[in-house]
Amino acid sequence: MNGFYIAIAMFMVTMGRLGDIYGRRKVLYIGVICFGLLSALAGASINLEMLIRLRILQGIVGAIALTCAAALVTNAFP
Repeated sequence: MNGFYIAIAMFMVTMGRLGDIYGRRKVLYIGVICFGLLSALAGASINLEMLIRLRILQGIVGAIALTCAAALVTNAFP
């Protein structure tokens, strides 16, 4: 869990900027799809090391969902 939260904290600004550059909706869709795939892979992990690495990757793409979703809602309802 620590790796997940550290990855989210580290990449929130970067992923928010990617959303600004490439379009928030497109980046959000990519992030949600990747998060779902990584969740399935984490559920099927065969050892602890694989699970930890996948959870860190989930944190990175989870930062996309947090930043882009909040920006889209703020933009839709000023």
